[in-house]
Amino acid sequence: MLVSGNSLHNLEIFRNQTDFTETGSLVWVLNKTKTKFGSRMLRSWIGRPLVDKEYVTSPFDLLIKPLIDKSSILQGRVDAVEEILNTKELKIERLQLLLKGLPDLVKGLCRVQYKKATPPELATMLTAWQRIATVLDPIAAPEDAGFKSELLNGIAYSLPTLREPLATIMREINLPQARDNNKADLWVDSEKYPGIEEAKFGILSVDELEDHLQEIRQILKKPNAQYISVSGIDFLIEVRNGDTKKVPVSWQRINSTKAVTRFHTPQIKAKLHEREVFKETLASEANKHPAQCDDETRNSSYTDCLSALAIVAQQPGYVKPQFFDDDRLDVDGGRHPMVEALRVDPFVPISCALGGGEPATKIITGPNMGGKSSCVRTMALVAILAQIGSYVPCRSAKIGMLDGIATRMGASDEITRGRSTFMVEVSETAEIIKTVTPRTLVILDERALRP
Repeated sequence: MLVSGNSLHNLEIFRNQTDFTETGSLVWVLNKTKTKFGSRMLRSWIGRPLVDKEYVTSPFDLLIKPLIDKSSILQGRVDAVEEILNTKELKIERLQLLLKGLPDLVKGLCRVQYKKATPPELATMLTAWQRIATVLDPIAAPEDAGFKSELLNGIAYSLPTLREPLATIMREINLPQARDNNKADLWVDSEKYPGIEEAKFGILSVDELEDHLQEIRQILKKPNAQYISVSGIDFLIEVRNGDTKKVPVSWQRINSTKAVTRFHTPQIKAKLHEREVFKETLASEANKHPAQCDDETRNSSYTDCLSALAIVAQQPGYVKPQFFDDDRLDVDGGRHPMVEALRVDPFVPISCALGGGEPATKIITGPNMGGKSSCVRTMALVAILAQIGSYVPCRSAKIGMLDGIATRMGASDEITRGRSTFMVEVSETAEIIKTVTPRTLVILDERALRP
């Protein structure tokens, strides 16, 4: 679904219009996730609702589609939320408990792939992936998982399949040494990877620079001279600007301030180059394995999002939406999810039907503070909630798949661009007319009141 920037702002999808924080936004209402990577996936769902029942929005949806071929991706999400909500299945409880305390595996996986992960980070991630892989017992086929939801069956089947590859990785890495950041003894069997033993000695060779420091002290005639690190550059030799005459011409100037200048000797440059080459070799060996954990991380993200939507669905007055192939948007007893969450007073429900035999256009009239804007916002928010796979706050919702939501609400000028309030309103309306389709929900709130 295409949700324009104006619509994201007017409907308060990611932040409210009062102090521009997340509190009071749709994300704030829905985000009951327990992990950072699950929270990011949920935000992507909210920002990109599905445009039809078979639509694939991500590589993971593409991966899991064969496992739920008898139904749609969207219907699969809703059915999974329903089963999580209504069942007391031990497997679901174990998955939900597993999510608590997991590190940011997506961020960690990126650091591994870009060769930025430290051994302690690698140990933390491997331990977390091992927990995920062993939370459920292996099964022969997805249907053996025992869930009614094919999506949950697919997740339950895929998690244990990585148990053996992950166990192989765990046997090759010395986790205590990794947690202590001991790069030299990180791998248990260095003979299995020829590059590792070479990398091990390469990292240790930097220790020779400590012997080189004695020579530097004699040259500078400073017995207390030490290496320093500045801005990520290691083994710098700092010399006061008044003493730079003592520095040999072979030393390379790295940086300076008003008081000091910092150098590298030729020996330091050579050893640092060796270290970087060896670290690259070590990182390359490590990078052969974490790709196997990518699917496991995505499964965990998906489980976290579905569990969060199930928590939302537990609230009173939330129902499972019904999906149709026509152009209808029929909401009975709908309530604004953010207003209802923020206020103690009950929200007065609204009912409105568009398409599906009803007129496709409605004009909402009423007195000031009568709830006209809340009514049209509620319709849009119910559609977004339904098309991400969530339960919706109403008595019933019959949704034909929308391909976009376009709004023109509020009034503001753009003085710096020489555009009056009326000009802004007309321009926004013209842009909507250019981009809408028969399946786009268009909301024009108080158009052209200030000519």
